[in-house]
Amino acid sequence: MIRATDIVVRRAGRNLVDGVSLSLGEGEFVGLLGPNGAGKSTLLRVLAGEFPPEGGGVEIDGSDLQSWPRADLARRRAVLPQHAAVAFDIDARAIVELGRLPHEGRSTRAQDAQAVNDAIDACDAVALASRGYAALSGGEQQRIQLARALAQIGDTQKPLLLLDEPTSSLDLSHQHAVLNLAKRVAAQGGAVLAVLHDLFSASLHCRRVAVLERGRLVAHGTPEEALTPDLVRRVFGVDSRWIDLPGGQRALATYPLAA
Repeated sequence: MIRATDIVVRRAGRNLVDGVSLSLGEGEFVGLLGPNGAGKSTLLRVLAGEFPPEGGGVEIDGSDLQSWPRADLARRRAVLPQHAAVAFDIDARAIVELGRLPHEGRSTRAQDAQAVNDAIDACDAVALASRGYAALSGGEQQRIQLARALAQIGDTQKPLLLLDEPTSSLDLSHQHAVLNLAKRVAAQGGAVLAVLHDLFSASLHCRRVAVLERGRLVAHGTPEEALTPDLVRRVFGVDSRWIDLPGGQRALATYPLAA
């Protein structure tokens, strides 16, 4: 579905992303992990088509990302940025409706309304939709922005969803709800890449993880393959161990380095 090859991004004489190759296929939910400043958000923005890299390239379905018409790209992939400023106060539902703009003239009002309603419901945001966006808490605004992204790809075949720290402002129950939602998008034929900081959540929810350190890809694979104790200690500066959870699941617990 999407493939990045040897991506290089330079700023002020420094490589923020240094030769990273990564691909996502249909049905995959991949976590992009790494400490602050590792290049995660920069790589995600390149994959989103916000700007071309200094080296390497990105393809969607075998076609160069920069050659995609912007309207076609907007219907195929949606992005949840870390911060989404709104300059004026409008109802939260109107924010979600913005996600349907790429479909103007290609879908009916009924289809647009259904996509918006489905997205709001999926994000547990029905009670927020009629409220002013500026009056919402940070976590509530994040859920509305995620609903906007879902409405954008609501009736798209094989959608691509790019999420930059989608759980950063959410309470615990909504953190897991959002990651379960990402898994559902992937299970329905899409592909999801999410920048995450919580190794427990990433290990529990993601099919694969990619770990960046100082712009380089240093680990890639299933969570248990990639998140070894040695790598977690070196890259993240914490100790870790895998624990068994109810239902046969396993997840990575982290704790401070031993003195």
